[in-house]
Amino acid sequence: MLKRLKIIIWGFLLCSLLLVGPVDAIGAAITKCQTITTPGLHVLVNNLVTQGTCIVIASDFVTLELAGFTIRGNGTGMAITDGNTGRKGITVRNGVVTNFDFGVDLALSNSIVVEGVKAIGNSNAGFDVGTFCILINNIAEGNGTGIHGDAFCNIINNISASNQDSDIACGPDCTIVNNTVFSNPGVISITNGFTGGVVRSNTVSGGCIMASGTVIDNAGPLC
Repeated sequence: MLKRLKIIIWGFLLCSLLLVGPVDAIGAAITKCQTITTPGLHVLVNNLVTQGTCIVIASDFVTLELAGFTIRGNGTGMAITDGNTGRKGITVRNGVVTNFDFGVDLALSNSIVVEGVKAIGNSNAGFDVGTFCILINNIAEGNGTGIHGDAFCNIINNISASNQDSDIACGPDCTIVNNTVFSNPGVISITNGFTGGVVRSNTVSGGCIMASGTVIDNAGPLC
């Protein structure tokens, strides 16, 4: 009888976990451009089209899941921004930002992760993020600057193509590894802050690499 009671209790607990888990994973639904003021998971549930800035992140520790949807602008403002206020612990992932001044603008924030985002046709920059950032598995195409990170960033496994100013630029002590860059002629494809850092195993076509620190195993010319 006691053994059977234990089985029932464990079964009840397992069912409870299975029921609660997906609810937590859903997060707060985003259906329109807005300011996010609470930490936690926020999930875009449809495409957004706007004039000017769309999503302002006004809280620390926000995860913005774009869920494969597109945020499209009219050539002004920012698709996603910290509102020129330093935040920390922000993650943005899995979607498209296009036709803004800045795609993802988190330049004053730190401890940022941007993953699986496509920034296309943003006039100033596709990605502009602050210190201690991770930019991984993103695509920057046809922007002013493709990807820009401040000091101590890790820029890994991204594709940057046909950006006007530079494709991948980072501050001091950055790690820039395994990226693929298709630059316009004369563009500096990859550059760092000329203090420390690692630039390794990147493939560059059309431009050149201007970097210091450990610069090894790259396919492409130095500037």
